[in-house]
Amino acid sequence: VQRPPGSDQDVKYGRTEVEKLLAQRKTLSGAVRTLQAQKAKLIDACKALQKKADESVTTQESLLQRIAQLQSVGLENEQLKQQVQNLQRGLDRLRAEQDAQARR
Repeated sequence: VQRPPGSDQDVKYGRTEVEKLLAQRKTLSGAVRTLQAQKAKLIDACKALQKKADESVTTQESLLQRIAQLQSVGLENEQLKQQVQNLQRGLDRLRAEQDAQARR
């Protein structure tokens, strides 16, 4: 049995299909909003990780600078220690000479 186009059954079928499509659209819109929210969270997490990485690099650089300073100070201390030892030897020699002269 052929129905003329636009029969009640065709209209009812069309309305059902439109309702299904509208429901799918609503579902997809919700999914898009969820994904956009997740994307925003991921972007924030990436920014936080980048900040931590930058801070870590800065901390490493400061520590390396501090190590270099301490090594330099250690070298200076070693040089000062040698100068003090040299001065002490010189003083010991002078005292020995003074003692020798006092005995004469």
